[in-house]
Amino acid sequence: MSETLLDKLNQAVETKPEVKKEKDKPKTALDLIKDTNMLNQFTIALPKHIDGKRFQRIALTVLRTNEKLQQCNPYSVIGALMKAAQLGLEPDLLGQCYLIPFGNECQFIVGYQGLIELVIRTGKVSKIQAQIVYENDTFECTFGDGGRLFHQPNYDSDRGKVRGAYCYVALTGGISFYEFMSTSEIEKIRDKYSKNKGDNSIWKNSPEEMFKKTVIRRAFKMLPKSTDYRSVNDTLNADYQVVKGISQGEVEMETAEYEEVIS
Repeated sequence: MSETLLDKLNQAVETKPEVKKEKDKPKTALDLIKDTNMLNQFTIALPKHIDGKRFQRIALTVLRTNEKLQQCNPYSVIGALMKAAQLGLEPDLLGQCYLIPFGNECQFIVGYQGLIELVIRTGKVSKIQAQIVYENDTFECTFGDGGRLFHQPNYDSDRGKVRGAYCYVALTGGISFYEFMSTSEIEKIRDKYSKNKGDNSIWKNSPEEMFKKTVIRRAFKMLPKSTDYRSVNDTLNADYQVVKGISQGEVEMETAEYEEVIS
């Protein structure tokens, strides 16, 4: 018996591929951040002085204003945000930390303001500052007995090219120290360890901030080796990394841009 038109129509309906339901579509980073469970995870990870909903709003703003970040692996974005939350740093706010696209992964980068924030939180440091020195500034930096740090910026005329950067740290016990790095020293570190040379490179977009950050990292090596500075050390270890996985609320990271070899 030949197939009737009705038989053919029934067969076509039966073999029609299923249309993927909206709920089955892969979730984007924005979807994940909006999720109530993710808000709860942020709240648990954050220190008490930072509100979870505020952190969530900041995260959504960062994603919505960066199309390339939206194209990254969603879970690498969430991993970077979780690391920021654990350290109590707010992304892209006052330069504390940044989420930077690195290929199709999201890279977690600490800003120099984030480093300063964390070291001040220890309660062991009363003052810390980093400054850029220009060739037309009046600047003196000597070490050893009678060492002296003096910087008078030249605001009355062109300050000239960048000569270097320094960091001054005063501990609550009365001890203070400082570190200076020349432009060539800082650029040597940048050229040796930074793999991100594209438009997303923070070295390209915020060179002065990276100068300050590099000398701060060098100065931090002189901080007392104490558990009081654990959050600072955790931050240095997490810097320039991307998410490898999330297990029981702990973010596993792997180095993306350069290893921690600043000496």
